[in-house]
Amino acid sequence: MARVIAGAQIDTLKHQVAFAKQRADTLDVVLEKLKARYENAERHIISKSNENAKLIADLQAISVQRESDEGLRAQLQVVDDLRARLAKFEQLSSALMGADDEVWNLRDALPPERFESRMRESELKVCTVINLKGGVGKTTLVANLAAYFAKKHGKKVLVIDFDYQGSLTRMMVLGAQIPLGSSILADTLLGGEVDGKRTAQLGRELGAILPGMRLITCGQTFDGFENRTLLRWLLGDTKDDVRFRLAGLLLSPEMEREFDLVLIDAPPRLSTGAMNALCASHAILVPTILDALSVDAVGRFLQRVNRFRQLNPALEFAGVVGTLTEQTGLLPREREALDSAKTALAYWHGRAHVFNRNIRHFSALAKAAGKAIGYLEGGREGREVQAVFNELGSEIVEKLAL
Repeated sequence: MARVIAGAQIDTLKHQVAFAKQRADTLDVVLEKLKARYENAERHIISKSNENAKLIADLQAISVQRESDEGLRAQLQVVDDLRARLAKFEQLSSALMGADDEVWNLRDALPPERFESRMRESELKVCTVINLKGGVGKTTLVANLAAYFAKKHGKKVLVIDFDYQGSLTRMMVLGAQIPLGSSILADTLLGGEVDGKRTAQLGRELGAILPGMRLITCGQTFDGFENRTLLRWLLGDTKDDVRFRLAGLLLSPEMEREFDLVLIDAPPRLSTGAMNALCASHAILVPTILDALSVDAVGRFLQRVNRFRQLNPALEFAGVVGTLTEQTGLLPREREALDSAKTALAYWHGRAHVFNRNIRHFSALAKAAGKAIGYLEGGREGREVQAVFNELGSEIVEKLAL
């Protein structure tokens, strides 16, 4: 019996051993498969790592190339900018070598908003006394007309001196019997940093002798300011159009409330001040000596100014005033020159007039020149000066509807 039991146990153990061996074989197969899968996975990971490394290298190369391209683009932009500036300098050089007209027409106009309609609607009238020929009595005409309008009509007048020689400044200040001083206000006026409110109080008051009148003074450093302003504008370094700086200020409500009339003494050249005067004016007065050469120059001057009227269509009136005549009544050669002046007005494409009242070479005016205003002088000759400017002033009032 014991043998039978032992034999059964041995058979059972044999079966268990066989089963265990079978399981072991199966596990070996599974392990081999797992090992193979691991090896495949490892190879895949290595492959992907290599691909990733290549991608990183490619990205770095692309980044370096992009930086190189951006650097190249930046260099090309610098080259383009230099070419543009060179072209601008060549254009500037050509213009500066030519006539003043060319310089001031180099850039498109950027006038104040609704410029033409506001100019025509403005109650503050602006008149510029101008001639590109010096020594014709411009300053004397401005100073005495200013005194006429202030004294005879009680007008509140702003007088602007745009000639760096400062002759009008000295004449007005000394005529008003106030200290001359050394301040120059013309550059502040055209500097682009004041508004209408500030401008209304900018000019020097001329005291009890000329109440309600203010003066924008000028002096020797103004021509340097004009040149710098012109160059900055030509090079595109100013945001605004410097030709319209004065116009923008005079069209402000504060200026229209403060003044009735603006009189400008322009220099005998088309400077920054002169261009601002033309772009802000409703009328120009052209004084001239009554001889053939001077009158001929008036015609050429009016022809030149016509080129700028596209900037200011409201500049409609041009008047010619005979000055420095030998006597109140004209000599035959002076009358002949006056007739030629009337012919010269054909060059002006607007309303034009040769004033009947000429300004003779008064000794009172000669004595007052540079130190006083003849219209304010006493005595017989002072009264004669007043009579002449009263007559001329009345004619101007009529023609300009002041």
